[in-house]
Amino acid sequence: MRSQRRRAGPIAGLMLSLFFGALLVGTITFDLFLAPHVPTGAPLPYTVRIPAMGVYKDTITGGASYQLLSLRAERGRPLEGKHARMVQAYEDLRRPPSTALLFGLATGIFLLLFLFAAQLRAQEPTGTLLWTQLGLFGGLTLVAIGGKALLLFTSWSAMWIPLMAFSLPVTLYLGRRIGAAATVAGAALVSLLVPVDLTLLLVLCAQGLTATAFVSPHRNMRSVLLGTLAAMVVGVVSFAAVSLLLVQYVPLGPLGAGDWSLPSILNADLIAAAGGPLVGGLLALLVAPLARRATGVVSPQELAQLANFEHPLLRRLSSRAPGTWAHSLNMANIAEMAANAIGADGQLVRVGAYYHDLGKSAEPNYFIENQTGNNPHDEMPPEASADAIFSHVTSGVQLARKHGIPEAVVEFIYTHHATDRLEYFWHKIIKSGNKAGLREQDFCYQGMPPLTRETGILAICDAVEAASRTLKNPDVDDIRKLVRQIIFTKLEKGILDESGLSIADLRKIADSMVESVRSAMHGRVKYPWQEKEERQQQRHQQPEGSAPAPAPAPAPAPAPAPTPAPRKPKPSEGSIASPVTDEEAEPLKRRPRPALRSKPTGSHEPAWVDSPELGVDDDLASDELRSARKLGSRDE
Repeated sequence: MRSQRRRAGPIAGLMLSLFFGALLVGTITFDLFLAPHVPTGAPLPYTVRIPAMGVYKDTITGGASYQLLSLRAERGRPLEGKHARMVQAYEDLRRPPSTALLFGLATGIFLLLFLFAAQLRAQEPTGTLLWTQLGLFGGLTLVAIGGKALLLFTSWSAMWIPLMAFSLPVTLYLGRRIGAAATVAGAALVSLLVPVDLTLLLVLCAQGLTATAFVSPHRNMRSVLLGTLAAMVVGVVSFAAVSLLLVQYVPLGPLGAGDWSLPSILNADLIAAAGGPLVGGLLALLVAPLARRATGVVSPQELAQLANFEHPLLRRLSSRAPGTWAHSLNMANIAEMAANAIGADGQLVRVGAYYHDLGKSAEPNYFIENQTGNNPHDEMPPEASADAIFSHVTSGVQLARKHGIPEAVVEFIYTHHATDRLEYFWHKIIKSGNKAGLREQDFCYQGMPPLTRETGILAICDAVEAASRTLKNPDVDDIRKLVRQIIFTKLEKGILDESGLSIADLRKIADSMVESVRSAMHGRVKYPWQEKEERQQQRHQQPEGSAPAPAPAPAPAPAPAPTPAPRKPKPSEGSIASPVTDEEAEPLKRRPRPALRSKPTGSHEPAWVDSPELGVDDDLASDELRSARKLGSRDE
């Protein structure tokens, strides 16, 4: 059950910085070893680029000038005149590379990578994963190799290097902070390829940071297009601003002379400042699947397939352990809402809730939600019961990996219990005397604490959903107390220390879960037939031969006033036949009037519906009461 998502500590960061630093130094300087001298008068085997440097001129007349000059000698063309002398003087300092140059370059790159690794470790939990750091360092190396090839074998502007093809997927799957750090590191490495080009460094940083600010961390591809368009505009503006700052004009090259041929367009820095982000954004859409696999992120399409109830593993769980499946469905609703409340991946949390108890499908009768008869734990020693409960985690991990479930989903299985203790069986063996001398650790799960915000949410939700079933007619305060107690307990045990959940996140999660549980446990108005069944059940539960509860003694009535003798009707008046005789009406007059209860606010039912005194035929009883009142008044 060992996690395949290992974490990289400081030692791992040091080793990665040394290894990839050596690769990058070799990538940047290999051409200096292969061609130790620049040929004069012959076609150049590679493109020579000299970044902007200060040139001081002192004339015979006593005048002096200082300006920044740069040079780009295209591959395949010979060097002649002053350009040949300028390139020769510059390259003699670099070819072959001196020990001082190599040491300075290696030290700078090592520090850059080591600080980048430290920044990644600070972005818990995603940036601390070993595979994530390997993918990021490998991506930086590929960008450097591709950029070096473009600079050596073409005369295109260095701003065509598609750095955003690396930084955009990183931002898309790992977040803006890691994306910004990757942008700065990549821009610094690319600027060393020229070698050090300040204009290139600033423009690439401006483009990449703008794109990361627009890209949504929820894998929205439309945000990638918006970030690309914004980076194009910022690239042009930043190039113009840096050029005005350094040389007091915007270099247009051949475009300024009206040459709009394809080679002139590709060589123009101003065009490349806008075209580089466009190329990088398009490439980012192509390399996004590779970046997703390198970082261990599951795509929305894969999550949708895993969430399909026709998936073989979900059908297995729902058919073999229906109680567990109902628990998983309830958890999915509660956990997804909590994840959305803090901006986490709600879709991933929902899928994780579906699969987190997958191992219970192996032996469902060991778990109370699936039991329909005897509890097998009643006949088992506590240690055997604990082993049976623990097995659902290990079997769930094995089953999920066997069927190719992504590790990001498998992680929910071995982290939702972390290292919690089975309190019931531990106390049971303590009460029995613990003759076997078992330790407390023998009753703790052998899982891992949550490493992401999503797995941390599910660990809280699993306990909340299970504990909420023990509440009887709870109000909001009862639910809030339960949720807070569970969160505080996990904080006290240190289970959430590495999950990346902040105090603000936990507050939002608690509020969301309270509302979700309250909504799930809301009451309903009883139907009349339900009330009828309850009254009948109460009558059947009453012991035979027992007298009904005596009615309260009525208050003494005042002495009746003497009544005149009844007047006989005259023959002319006729006689009216009473529908009820005096003997039949007497019991009705003595029948106590039912106690009427006030209707609850907003109720549309008559007040007498809930009256326990009324029998089955409530309308008939009401008619009888009205008839009795009429007879009584007529007798009077």
